[in-house]
Amino acid sequence: MKRFLTCFIATFALLLLAVEGSFAQTAPSVQARYVAFYNITTSQAYASWINGNGTGRIVVIRTDNSWDATNTALASFTSAFNDVNGNFTDGNIQQIGSTGSYVIDVVTGATRVSGFTNLTPGTTYYVKVYEYNTNGSNRDYNNSGATNNPRSFTTLAGLAAPDGPTITTDDNAQNSNTFPISWNSVTNATGYYVNVSTGTGGTFDANRLAEYTNLDVGNVTEWDLYLPIAGTYYIAIKAYNNSETSAYSSEQTANITSSMPPKFLAGDAPSLTEQGTPNFGNFNVTLTFDQGVYATNTGTDSLTIADFAAYAPSSGNSAHTKVVITTVTHTAGSNTVTLTIQFNARVAAGDKFRIGPADTTSVYGEIIAPSSTGIPMNTSLHTTKGGQYSADITCPDLSVLNTTRSPNIAFGTIQKAIDAGTTIAGDIIQLADNTTYSENVTVNKAVTLTDEAGQHNAIATGTWTLGGASTVDLSINNLT
Repeated sequence: MKRFLTCFIATFALLLLAVEGSFAQTAPSVQARYVAFYNITTSQAYASWINGNGTGRIVVIRTDNSWDATNTALASFTSAFNDVNGNFTDGNIQQIGSTGSYVIDVVTGATRVSGFTNLTPGTTYYVKVYEYNTNGSNRDYNNSGATNNPRSFTTLAGLAAPDGPTITTDDNAQNSNTFPISWNSVTNATGYYVNVSTGTGGTFDANRLAEYTNLDVGNVTEWDLYLPIAGTYYIAIKAYNNSETSAYSSEQTANITSSMPPKFLAGDAPSLTEQGTPNFGNFNVTLTFDQGVYATNTGTDSLTIADFAAYAPSSGNSAHTKVVITTVTHTAGSNTVTLTIQFNARVAAGDKFRIGPADTTSVYGEIIAPSSTGIPMNTSLHTTKGGQYSADITCPDLSVLNTTRSPNIAFGTIQKAIDAGTTIAGDIIQLADNTTYSENVTVNKAVTLTDEAGQHNAIATGTWTLGGASTVDLSINNLT
């Protein structure tokens, strides 16, 4: 009986071991293979592979290619590892023993991709993927190698932020609102972005000017900033190449002391064009500005006669006191305006004048950020900013004067003075002293022809024809 009991116990033990063995798991027989990397940056990378036949796998990373200690440790290591989802600086990341190998990700099922973050720029990392099977709460790891497992990749070195920049804000820069900046070159950079903001520090990005938000200036280390609106600005530079962009340089502050007003376009050469019959004595001149202009600082309303005045020329004999602006043709926001003018006194060929704003509330430019209103023209800024007067406008010879009209109107010939729609029967047409007029004249209105008061030495020659019942009172002595 005792012998039978002993045999029964032995048989039962063997049966128990057999049953336990039938439920035990062994390490996977096929290891992950063909590890590859993509989207590598200065601090991130992605890995992919072909799965083996485990129920899951750990992704292990280190900074050298020495795997023997890790393989040995995993042969006897049966615990599960923390899953830090690829974050290399996660405080819960686990080292495999003291091997220098860290489990950066844990994946299961069909997953075969892992993303790594918070890596160090310019560093070579070695990665091995280990298949495992689950054994209750334990793990059985395949610690062998396989084709292209392990493999390595190197994060991008990272571009240094440019030094500087430095900015010139001297009188020349302030007068032109153009500010030269420069910075040091960055190794491996192929270009630079210039950024200008009205905010600093944490508000820099949100307040960048549209024109200077990552302005790509190419592979240069100097640039001219045009900042037309007065205020305080902050400038920072980034370097870039085909694969990465640096952090910002330190910020440089620029204080712009005055805004740039709209200007008459540099190089524009306005000239007078006389209107045809019956509008003789009226001259058109078209002026061009460097931007759209308005009659108000809110970017509305067209310019009118009241917005302009005549000024002395930059050189030569001035006729500006004789200019009468009669009409202005302009559309709000247009950069051109046409003025019609008359002269209320004689002008000689070559006399000159300029046109400018009537005052500092007459002509406004476009609204340019960060300003919320348009900047006005201001003739007091002409010396420093330029462009507040038009170029000199040259007069023709206008020596024939209708003295009946108020104001008087000057003409180039007797015929035009008579034919003008502004001349009516009974008007007095006055000729200039010591001047000979050689022209054939058809008189179609009853006018009085005279010379300057108290003088009798103007001469008119040519054939005169009276139209219909028209008459002419020849009130000068020397009419031939």
